[in-house]
Parts: sequence; C-alpha cells; structure tokens
Amino acid sequence: MGRLLLEVIMVWRVPAIDGNLPLTETSTMLDVRRDDILNAFKVCKDCPPDSKRPAPHPGPRCATHHREVTKARKAKAHGSRMEKTYGITSEQYWAIHEAQGGACNGCRIATGASKRLAVDHDHSCCPGPVSCGRCVRQLLCSVCNQYIGYIRDNPESLRRLAKAIETLPAQTILLRF
Repeated sequence: MGRLLLEVIMVWRVPAIDGNLPLTETSTMLDVRRDDILNAFKVCKDCPPDSKRPAPHPGPRCATHHREVTKARKAKAHGSRMEKTYGITSEQYWAIHEAQGGACNGCRIATGASKRLAVDHDHSCCPGPVSCGRCVRQLLCSVCNQYIGYIRDNPESLRRLAKAIETLPAQTILLRF
C-alpha cells in the first residue's frame, strides 16, 4: 500500500444565508494514501443499508465484518488442512482438544488460543507427508512437538530425562569435590 504524492484540490460547500457558496483550497504536494482516496465512498456490504461505516477492507467490508470473514476463512482452511494432512475432520480436532482439557498434552501451558496446537502423529505408521488418521496421538504446542521430534519419538529418552530432572544425578558427583 504505497503512498502517493499528489496535487490535491479540495472543494467544500458551506451553507450561507443566501445558499451554498463554493470554497476552494488548493494544496500543493500533499501526502495522501491512495487507498484512502479509493475507499473514501465505500460502505460495508454486510452492514445494514443505512449504516455509514467506512469499508477500507476488501469486500468492501468494515473492520468488524472483515475480522469475522477472516476468522471464518482461517477456520475453513484449518479444517481442510487437517483433513488433507492428518485424515481427521475439524470436529475431531476440536474433540481431541476438548478431551485434553483445552491445552497442550505435553506442557499443559499452551492452550492454542493464539496459535493452534499441532497434531502429533506416529511418523512410522504412514510414510510420506500425509497421515492416515489412525496414527494421530495428541495435540501439542510447537515446543513440545519439536521436542518429541528431536528425541525421535523415543520413550526411553523421555524416561531418562524425567529421572534426571527428579534425581539430579550430576549433584552426587559434584558433592564429592
């Protein structure tokens, strides 16, 4: 959305006792946004006809309806991506989310409010970029999902790390010094 330098002539009609008198002011090299000029007379197509809300967003839509349309579009895209990539529907995704208490199944901190939770699945079940849907394990935040990838889905590594956090094995060696 670039800015244009234009020579703009603004014309106002002001009421006078004997009628409308034209008042003209010329401004040289005024900095004006092109979108402001193009959208100056558009009204939202989703608002009631008598509404005078400005519609600077595509459609044309006001800010409120633009947010609603964008949210619906993102939800539809997420649902189709879940079906295409993991073989689960949007309803199944949200059922798993609800069954996990609405949070990441690993850390229980992330809720998926700002960024949706990732679908963790067994990569050994289905070779390739898509999943059959039977190998979906849980929903995880990005950090937990990457961590499981880093340890290569090895439960023994998780057990060793959990034991190390609980018992502090290096401290027994350090106490000798």
